Amino acid sequence: MGKKQKQFNADKKKFSLGEFVWLGFNYTVGISFIGACAGLSNKLDTNSDGINGIGMNILWVYIIEGIIAGICAWAFARIARAYKSSNNGGAYIYARGTFNKFVGLFVTFMLYVGMPFMITFQILMLIRGTFSPSYVWIPSSGQDIPWYGFQWGPFGDLYLDLIGIGIYMISAIIIFMGVRMYKKFAHITAAVKWGAAMFLIIAAIALACMQNAGAQNIKDWANYSGSSDALHADSIISSFNSCFYFFAGFEIFSTAGRNVKNPQKNIGLGVTLIMIISTIFYVLILLLFFAALPFNEGFQQNETMSLWGKFASTPVILYGGPILLIISSVALKINAAMQNSLYGGTMLQPMAVEGYFPDSWGKLDKDGLPTKASKINLIIVALFVVVWLAIPDLVKGIQNTSHYNAWVAEFGKEKAEQLLAGVKSAFTVKSLTAASSTITISVYIVVLLCASVMGSRKQITLRVWELIAFPIAFIVMVFLFIYHYYEVSRSIYDYFNPGPLNPAVSSQLVGSLVELGFVICAILFFIIWYFTYYGKKFKTRLRTNPGLQKELDAEFIPIDDWSFTAITTSNILKNKPNRGRAKVIKLITEYLSRNKAINKDIGNQSYREASRIKSVLLKANTTSLTEQELKILNDIFGSIYSGPDKTIRKLTKYLKHHTVASGSQSIKNANRILARLNANVAPVTNALDKVAQRFDETDLQHKIFEEIQISELMNDQLTPN
Repeated sequence: MGKKQKQFNADKKKFSLGEFVWLGFNYTVGISFIGACAGLSNKLDTNSDGINGIGMNILWVYIIEGIIAGICAWAFARIARAYKSSNNGGAYIYARGTFNKFVGLFVTFMLYVGMPFMITFQILMLIRGTFSPSYVWIPSSGQDIPWYGFQWGPFGDLYLDLIGIGIYMISAIIIFMGVRMYKKFAHITAAVKWGAAMFLIIAAIALACMQNAGAQNIKDWANYSGSSDALHADSIISSFNSCFYFFAGFEIFSTAGRNVKNPQKNIGLGVTLIMIISTIFYVLILLLFFAALPFNEGFQQNETMSLWGKFASTPVILYGGPILLIISSVALKINAAMQNSLYGGTMLQPMAVEGYFPDSWGKLDKDGLPTKASKINLIIVALFVVVWLAIPDLVKGIQNTSHYNAWVAEFGKEKAEQLLAGVKSAFTVKSLTAASSTITISVYIVVLLCASVMGSRKQITLRVWELIAFPIAFIVMVFLFIYHYYEVSRSIYDYFNPGPLNPAVSSQLVGSLVELGFVICAILFFIIWYFTYYGKKFKTRLRTNPGLQKELDAEFIPIDDWSFTAITTSNILKNKPNRGRAKVIKLITEYLSRNKAINKDIGNQSYREASRIKSVLLKANTTSLTEQELKILNDIFGSIYSGPDKTIRKLTKYLKHHTVASGSQSIKNANRILARLNANVAPVTNALDKVAQRFDETDLQHKIFEEIQISELMNDQLTPN
């Protein structure tokens, strides 16, 4: 098979812009975000901390969050171009390359620490969120607990979560069955996800249209949203923290440069489109549910399940809807468990290669999967969920046993279960999404800082809007990060210093202590591990195998992106030969600045080539015409010569609209002058194409198999969760 055929086969495996946008949207967006409105929009959040929600103000919170998340995603995409796109690690590479090993490992470690929050949320919503009365029953509705609400007494949450943990751990093992099995489950869950989502959306539309309830519901929500209760600063800031969870995920697909066609254009454009589409989707769905749900009832923590209770007069929907959503929920959480098992392994594997963890964790199986690291990750996850779910559930059960028994004796079991459903849990949708978001935000803070530092070093070229947007996003992220842990600390303080506005809530204390204690212990563990285990291993490597360390360090040096610049500028000149030269000159000038910053000299081959091409283009821009040619132009346009670029545009437009008279002398003169003005463009594009081809041929032999294998893996990873 020839080189061109191999390259063609590799390109077929890459994602087009449309495919990239769909995969990114599918990975980031789901319908479960509606449940977070129970703690963010309701007038009184009876399922969380008792703070009033912000009503429909959540709409502009999502819009602003979409913009901020888009800026963060853009920073990921901009830095991705500066490093070898085939490297694993994402934010770890950027932080390690920009700062040092300690910062790089800390970023990856924090990403890994964030997984327990995410996994706890997924297990919580797998069984308890689907069947627990506190998640699927609305106390103010005046109705009984729905038929699918399990009434299992004070230890009901523990029993439901243990079932969820079991299903989750079994599902996580599927990744060890190979890529084919993983693909089958991925495709099935994708179809189930959006099928169930569409059914839910149709149900919400039906509720909004019943007796024209939608308009009145929107009016009631809007009235509350303008009140002082809904515009409380604490509630708004808390909402920002929680909502960010639903934009997370782009840090995975925004670095898939080697798996996307024309990555220089499509990565940045694709990430931007994903953020825009996701934001529009969230806002439209929220508007729909505000129209469907009466203000006095509000949202439930699992609104996708509790919604069906409103169709009591239609048994098919009353029973069919929950069954469909239960199947969807289980299928999606199975897929999420597989993905977390994979991602947990891929986080540990590159660190093991560098020596932060045992070498055996860095080995890959025949499918390119980090099996050993994934198994270790599964054990760690099992320990996490016991701490985060089982122990708080056990504490809650012990605390509420006496109350439950008294309620049963006085009111009967049905009423006792209803009262028990109102008891607050240590973790809610709101608290878990906020905790997970904060860990993710800490990583984005570092990446935004990396982008700014690399821009100041001229390793990447930042536009004016980026110089403004990145610091703004950085300040917002830092504020949200600090404020979240201020809230966590304040909840602990309020428990020991109760008052009329801050009652003591034991479940809230447990949740805050577990979260804060976990993060502090994780950071301490990281510091000790880095300076003991890795420090010793690093010194041994420098003494026994310094060449290996030099090879590893080379992976974190920003690359000379002359090949990318050549491809980009060549395409510009081919598509817009009459208007693209000025832009190409600017891009090559910026590249020369980056080249000098990265290579520390101007004697390298790439710098010399770029300088020569820039000189040719500058010469083309100063081409002088003869007096006869100027006279011809004056006769054609009735105006004097105004520079090559403007004249080329005029001539191109003129020839486009005068093709019928192609044999006339004026047309011949115009074609001749246009060819003269464009005389230097063709040699430039040829030179740029040769640069790109030279880089491609250098890497082609070892790249082909890797391209195909990585593309297949990315196709598996970028599936809905």
